[in-house]
Amino acid sequence: MGVAGLRSKRPTETQEKSLNQERTRNFFAQEGFVRSPRKESHHRLVNGHENEGRTLERDVVVGDSLGEFLSGRSRCRGLRRTLGGARHRYRRALVIAFTEKLAPPPPEVLAICVEVVLVQRTGSHSLPSTGRPEVVEEFDSLAFRAALEQSVRKWRPGVTQLEFTQMAQYAGECAPAKTVLVEHDVTFDLYEQMLRFQNTWELRRQRALWTKFERAAWRAVDRVVTMSAKDRALVGARAVTLANGVDLDRYRPAAGDPEPRRLLFIGSFAHLPNLMAVEFFLDRVWPRLRDARLHIIAGTRHEYYLDHYRDRVSVNLARPGVVVEGFVSDVRGAYERAAVVIAPLVASAGTNIKILEAMAMGRAIVSTPAGVNGLDLEPGTDFELAQTAEEMAAAIEKLLDDPGQRRRLETAARQRVEREFGWDGIARRQARLYRELGLRA
Repeated sequence: MGVAGLRSKRPTETQEKSLNQERTRNFFAQEGFVRSPRKESHHRLVNGHENEGRTLERDVVVGDSLGEFLSGRSRCRGLRRTLGGARHRYRRALVIAFTEKLAPPPPEVLAICVEVVLVQRTGSHSLPSTGRPEVVEEFDSLAFRAALEQSVRKWRPGVTQLEFTQMAQYAGECAPAKTVLVEHDVTFDLYEQMLRFQNTWELRRQRALWTKFERAAWRAVDRVVTMSAKDRALVGARAVTLANGVDLDRYRPAAGDPEPRRLLFIGSFAHLPNLMAVEFFLDRVWPRLRDARLHIIAGTRHEYYLDHYRDRVSVNLARPGVVVEGFVSDVRGAYERAAVVIAPLVASAGTNIKILEAMAMGRAIVSTPAGVNGLDLEPGTDFELAQTAEEMAAAIEKLLDDPGQRRRLETAARQRVEREFGWDGIARRQARLYRELGLRA
């Protein structure tokens, strides 16, 4: 047999996809992760108006929750709307996401998507230890994998964008597309910070699980997007920082005055640092305030997460003047009614998009250093900084009692986001990343 007879044939696209999936599965297996059986959920396709695209002309966004995308608050939706505009000329994306209830997305979502694929979550489940964080297990779905594989075959995307760390487990199903993992925060770094306040066995266990999974996830994708330079330094050479932004047209200052002495905190209770922030504020700041009212928007299934984390935080919400809501699709009304927005976080990574929303709405903000992490804002000009409970109570009372100072802070905050945090500039940087990965405009 001649030399030519020893040459192997170039693998077909199907074979290459299978090889890439197998490499990713083997990679995570080598890192010590074991997939557990997962009850099937149902999925449903909601089609847009375009035909199937050619390779490299589309990207796929893989998200952990359609609710955040639908809310109009999401970073992903803001970038998609901008990248799909005339200035950037990217074709509309395909979105694949989990949802609590199957229902058609509203027209404004389909307008920026070529297709939306919904996979209904079946709820949490009891599992033996698998070496992966609980959140990763909760989002492990055979139906989601099947929907993603089907969509990749159909649309042949050039880039797949995985939103949030737990979605990195689906990198293998994205082949042969390039993969971008969007790290809204570095989770093991959050646990490092929380351990400074509560050095418990459970927090140490979660930190170890997330460190192992997260570092493996970074090595399994082509690029990692972080929200801040601090997080980029933790990830290393594969990372690029694309900061958070805000929709300056959607979030605008209200014409009228806010309700007197009304405070607002927005933060999903699914995120433990938000519960720790509420615990800190209610236990140590709230008793120092006079006749204030507090509105908390706690996200989907907030009662479940209050119970789920009861061994780590103890939050008493049954207090006079405190009102709690779950998921709110449009939070602009809540911002308009609030005299002061608070961010009493004791641990934080990434950047807090809710701070940018409040600034765009022209609201005065009082925050701890963790609440404005990674945003490089100017204390006393863009917001009021509080290092302690006493300082936070004093800053809030000052703004409630001095409308002139509050309005100066509101005006400066809006001007700052207009200069630096609009989606257009951020979208240009994301488009540049896509071009580097081979996606054509």
